[in-house]
Amino acid sequence: MPTSLLPTTRARKHRRWAGALVWLTALAGCGADDDKGPRFDYDGHPIADAGANNGSDPRERDLGPVVDNATAGHGPTGPVNAHRDERAAADDEAGDADPYRLLGRRVWPWRLTQWANSPPLSWTQLRGKTLVVRFFTCDEASARSLLALQRMNQDFRSAPVCVIGIYDGEAAARRTGERPGENPFDRAVRWAVRHGIELPLAYDETGFTVRRWWAERFELLPRSATFVFTPEGRVAHVHPGPEFFPTDDPMLAICDRDYDEIAAAVRRTLPESVASRTEGAP
Repeated sequence: MPTSLLPTTRARKHRRWAGALVWLTALAGCGADDDKGPRFDYDGHPIADAGANNGSDPRERDLGPVVDNATAGHGPTGPVNAHRDERAAADDEAGDADPYRLLGRRVWPWRLTQWANSPPLSWTQLRGKTLVVRFFTCDEASARSLLALQRMNQDFRSAPVCVIGIYDGEAAARRTGERPGENPFDRAVRWAVRHGIELPLAYDETGFTVRRWWAERFELLPRSATFVFTPEGRVAHVHPGPEFFPTDDPMLAICDRDYDEIAAAVRRTLPESVASRTEGAP
């Protein structure tokens, strides 16, 4: 990890505040998704209304049921896992504000308008592969995390694993100093090149994807979440942001732990014969 990218004391304080927000969100809950507009398939194409769903939340029609015995999946050896602040771990009544709620769900639609470092990818093309998705903006926390995922992707190069960075266009639109007529994704790609990031990148221009997957459910958490999906297309792990990377610095132990947990979640999604070939991975 380049020294220039290591977190400052201020960044460490921000990370501690982010951990506190996990706890506050678990207690307070977040607003529900009120989107009643057109529905889309998993690759963002409009589809007809799926009809009534017996009075349940219309958001859940494309999510499917959680995995059997999902509670057992919360442990490090379970089929699914999610990062969770230790202070929130004791609260079993967090409800919809708890990221654990997403575990075992099927993939959601995405609406990605541009790609870099890869031709456009669809859920159909990715079926049968473990998928790791990180939402990012052009900041140092994202640079550290994407470089960590790039290293992880290299460690799993012999396995059916795909890592994608999705640029949060809605967050980019809120930033000041945008040049008139400039394509924010072009700027993001140049930023990635400067940092040596070579992963497939995609542009969530309107913010539909990050909102649908994360932001509308967990409004107080960073938007820079990371998801691990199983080859069957279900959520195996969620990291709520803002960052993770391997490090020996004891002051940044949580970042190192989170990186190891993501890598372990990826390995658990792989067939045993494939996972055994990745023992050198973190």
